[in-house]
Amino acid sequence: MRTERAFLIIFVMLGVANRAQAELLSPSVSVAGRTQNEWAEAWWNWTLSFPEASNPVTDTTGAFANLGDQGKVFFLAGHFGGAGPVTRRATVRRNQYLFLPLANGVTTVLDSSYGPSYDEMRQDVIEFVGEGSGFYAELDGTSLAGGRDLNDWLQLSPDVFTLEFPPGGIFTGGDYTGPIDSVQRGWWLMLAPLEVGTYTLRFGGMATPTGIYSDFDPNVQDVTYILTVVPEPSSLALSASALGLAGVVALMRGRRPVSV
Repeated sequence: MRTERAFLIIFVMLGVANRAQAELLSPSVSVAGRTQNEWAEAWWNWTLSFPEASNPVTDTTGAFANLGDQGKVFFLAGHFGGAGPVTRRATVRRNQYLFLPLANGVTTVLDSSYGPSYDEMRQDVIEFVGEGSGFYAELDGTSLAGGRDLNDWLQLSPDVFTLEFPPGGIFTGGDYTGPIDSVQRGWWLMLAPLEVGTYTLRFGGMATPTGIYSDFDPNVQDVTYILTVVPEPSSLALSASALGLAGVVALMRGRRPVSV
């Protein structure tokens, strides 16, 4: 009983038994020296770098979710519109922010129906992504929006960015090779790190193309992640040391003194 009590005290001290409420960051807040738009552009380069067979966007189980580990930030993926809903499992560290798209799109200089300049690509991606509606993000069934309108979490490239199409990537082929000027637009969420534990994160919504793309089908997203949040390596080492100490203390307390 004393040993169990010692273990319980250690786990509480380490925060394992106390899960804090998830925090949805404002879209203007930077993380690890990058704006959220810069993280969105990095996300596009990340997801386009993998072949279709092992791409986090086409993944339906979480088998490739570990590819989202970007150090301080962990990327989660949507799915190609109409391909959902999907449920994936992922393991993240306690010190990692979570970055995810509710609905998003990108235009390259090769695709823009209006022309190759930034302003022309900007207009193209605005109409291609279209109007957002019905956005939601829930952690264990509780809305992360807190009554706020997730349409406000919109990011649009303020200038062209370089989108890499490496050999073996999902869209490599034809003209899609090497660096290509691009503009991204989408609704992105950045969540502060979660406490150690298991969570169900569900997010999605719909983006309806407008203008010259009004005949396109809406982009409907419905994604669920079963997240297992584990301690960062330094905390694991601390846990092992603390539990070892707890065992020693428990053994010492279990001895009867010979004299006083």
